[in-house]
Amino acid sequence: MYRKELDVLENWVKNELSKVPKQQRYLVTSHAAFMYFCEEYRFNAVPIQGINAEHDVSVKHLAQTNKIISEKGIKAIFSESGNNPKELQTVAKATGAKVGGSLYADGASSVEKMFKHNVSTIVAGLGE
Repeated sequence: MYRKELDVLENWVKNELSKVPKQQRYLVTSHAAFMYFCEEYRFNAVPIQGINAEHDVSVKHLAQTNKIISEKGIKAIFSESGNNPKELQTVAKATGAKVGGSLYADGASSVEKMFKHNVSTIVAGLGE
């Protein structure tokens, strides 16, 4: 029974993500928490910080991130639920991208709710 529910969710995820053009499949987030998601759904992961908030962002890394966002015309960048989006707002201001909302890396009440929220947020920010 649960396997069927997961299959339905997977089909919904793939259908929704198909609304994001391949050239816009860059997931710019606060941290590298979405690497598996990016690998599974063929997005390019662009974390502003490292694995977690304890890593300081170097000026060089931030400049590289801003360059990718600008050159690729990335429309939106995403914070992680519960994190301070201040750094993202700075990147958004420097690149012209918008802060597209907050994603759950964990802490959602269910896997289904997490995926539906995250995918809907990503599609709203990056879709056509």
